[in-house]
Amino acid sequence: MNRELLDYLYRYSITPETVGEHREALAQFFSSSQECDRFILNYFSTIFQADYQEYMKNGQLFDVFPITRQYGQTYTNNYYCVQYNRKGRCPGFLNGQAFILDESDVLMLSPGISQQAYQMETDDCIICAVLPRTNILQLLPRLLRTASPISEFFFAGGADNARGLSLHIKTGEDPVLRDMFLRLFTYFQKKESSDEALEGYYATLLEGILLYLAAFHRKHIEQRIQQEQAGDGMQKIFSYISENLDTISLSRVAGRFGYSEPYVSRLIKNRTGYSFTEILRAFRLEKASRLLVMTDDSVEDIMIQTGYLGRTNFFAQFRKRFGCSPQDYRQKNRPEQIERAVCSIPGN
Repeated sequence: MNRELLDYLYRYSITPETVGEHREALAQFFSSSQECDRFILNYFSTIFQADYQEYMKNGQLFDVFPITRQYGQTYTNNYYCVQYNRKGRCPGFLNGQAFILDESDVLMLSPGISQQAYQMETDDCIICAVLPRTNILQLLPRLLRTASPISEFFFAGGADNARGLSLHIKTGEDPVLRDMFLRLFTYFQKKESSDEALEGYYATLLEGILLYLAAFHRKHIEQRIQQEQAGDGMQKIFSYISENLDTISLSRVAGRFGYSEPYVSRLIKNRTGYSFTEILRAFRLEKASRLLVMTDDSVEDIMIQTGYLGRTNFFAQFRKRFGCSPQDYRQKNRPEQIERAVCSIPGN
């Protein structure tokens, strides 16, 4: 698939329901109308559909399949998904935020999260396991009895009022994890009929993968905590926040450093005594005050640069922190104003 065609599919978020409206435009990318029609048929027959309700009515506990094509559709998962990148480096979007799934990375998604499917090369392959919410207790009894970010992910993601959650884990090409995913994948690719004994074994293997991943992730976190105790890890988190104030969120910080959102929230609170929201507000107001004094940018531009979407909220927080409006702060703290005030002092 050429880049221009892929860009067009992504730009207009073309789905099977809307493709007819774009057929003439799509035809320009092909040598004949027949070739265009074949592409449309093949492309949309391979799009990953997140709703497996009818399929799961047969009593199947979970499913495993490959994602091997370039997609353009945005969809909302109705199930838990565990994705393992077997080969390739695949950019994608979660809840509108860009991320990259590198080779051997694991991405876990809870019901309700919005994902735009990956941009993939021909040989790329992601192994995807789909777990219905109603089968989690039956599938993962041992995992849910452990205390780990992964068991916490399944508990938090299953709450009725939960928004979509994600957990991105870098496994560093761990050979044991890779072998277990491949065994699970191979079985589901070859099976032709339901076999309760075999499906029970592979359901146990799936839980084994997640238990192993939980232990792997716990060890990784312990190593990161040792770095943080030396001050390095927390400084990197703060640097990342301050460098991305216009787009930052708790989920982005968690994804960048390989943690769950509750863990990052607790980490910041325990180390600083302040919540993530309080830290973020302090960083934004500090940058806003600096830009007001050191630049001629308008207040509206400074609001955008520091991540404020509403003028009323920005002005209220600024006045509470500095005791005056942004315009008054700029007027009082300009270098020329300070110099003039110093020169007016008797004896200078």
